[in-house]
Amino acid sequence: MQFRKTAFGAIALGACACMLSQHPAAVPAAPHAILDIFDNRALKCHEVPASGPDQAVVQALDGSDIGKAYYKIRPDRSVLMYDCSRPWCSQREFNIQSAFTEAAVVANSDHPDPKGVAVSWYKAASDPKVDPALTTSIPTFTSSQDAKFHLLAIANRMDLAEWDGSMWNGAEIHFVYGFDQPVNLTLIFEFQLPPLSRPSFQSLAKTWSGLSTVSDADYPAKLLDAIRCSGLSLGGKTASRCAYVRVRMNDRLGAGLWKLSQVDLHRGNAGFSPADLDDQISDDVMKSPADYGSLWTDATTKLNYLAMKRPDDLIYSVPNKWVAHGGIGYSFDSQGMPTPPGICNPNANFRNVLAIQQCKWCHTTESNTCFTHIPNVAPTCADQESQGKVPSQFLIGPGTAGQNLRPALGDLYYGNESVVWSVAIKYNVYGGAGCTTPTPVTVVRKYHDVARRTLFLAAVATDQALDNGAPGASVFTTTMTE
Repeated sequence: MQFRKTAFGAIALGACACMLSQHPAAVPAAPHAILDIFDNRALKCHEVPASGPDQAVVQALDGSDIGKAYYKIRPDRSVLMYDCSRPWCSQREFNIQSAFTEAAVVANSDHPDPKGVAVSWYKAASDPKVDPALTTSIPTFTSSQDAKFHLLAIANRMDLAEWDGSMWNGAEIHFVYGFDQPVNLTLIFEFQLPPLSRPSFQSLAKTWSGLSTVSDADYPAKLLDAIRCSGLSLGGKTASRCAYVRVRMNDRLGAGLWKLSQVDLHRGNAGFSPADLDDQISDDVMKSPADYGSLWTDATTKLNYLAMKRPDDLIYSVPNKWVAHGGIGYSFDSQGMPTPPGICNPNANFRNVLAIQQCKWCHTTESNTCFTHIPNVAPTCADQESQGKVPSQFLIGPGTAGQNLRPALGDLYYGNESVVWSVAIKYNVYGGAGCTTPTPVTVVRKYHDVARRTLFLAAVATDQALDNGAPGASVFTTTMTE
């Protein structure tokens, strides 16, 4: 699990949290207003003036190079492709057998063994520490042909890349599959792309952005070309340049109970192996005031959040002793992630980021999502209506599916709740003697993750720089994956 702090004016680790108990203070526009829309994954809180949105700010947003590029991008063609009624979705290069073949090429490009890699996935995924219930949905599995899954979406996750001063590292391409039977079981194949120089990354962003303008007839072939340009082979003449693939699984165990787990494969491995959920704090740690308090202190000390003096990114990796080892069961809790007992005056911004960057919270209370961001079967959860068989509102905003896929920049800047996903989160902080008495707090956070990803793509394509020379796109990145 990693948490990043980017120092750029008011942009810092935590997303702005609008407390319901008080009127939020106005946040002035940053020197480059378009770089002041998101803070980590959440929208910042810019108060709307009494006279209405500041038109000078709106015009600055729309007239910026990033803004102009943003409006030319169709997210459903260049960022998150999820309309599987379209011809592109039925291409054989995108089916799950091709995903297993690509993983086999990553494992051994000279002598790939798709059958062996597919069987290794099943063995690792159904391991007692991962998801033993998988054998209920899939009793036998002897080859990739036994994988009765259909494509739900393809995601361009260039926004997962980190700028290290010379290269972009960690971008990914995701393939999301749903089980053919009426069971809520999804797999996400996450292929990590090779490191790319700034010019090469910009060229790749332009390739993906260009998909927005190709004809419907040409789109399937051009989408395949973009994925191959990214580093995958998918049966092409060029060898895969990926060195790592992760498969995340979200399995419905029963009414209101789900299992999150993952397996992974590195170049040179024989096949998939069980993997820790390295972006999920162990439940045992969360239940232990001492351990949770130690983690909190360790993270806040290393990040030095309040100082905000360093111009570069700060990375905090949660020590292995505190992460979830194997799969975790989870449900929709009425409250979000609490702060640790014994920690007085905890930093709310740090809590917000720590919460949304964990699997179980991002899939439930902290984003008000019914377990799956790209569902296979329309999900339901406590006190919430079904979101339908479409991406979550955390991803694409409220309203009819696709209606608010690319909101106006002014609406994002001011957090217009008709186009962004607003979530009221209740959680406990601790006060009183020794800071051990729980006190309920409510915070409102706003999201539109596809818009954030689209802004990242636009920022890379235009290569706008921060005051310190780093790519402006770095303010739209995240270490989080669904």
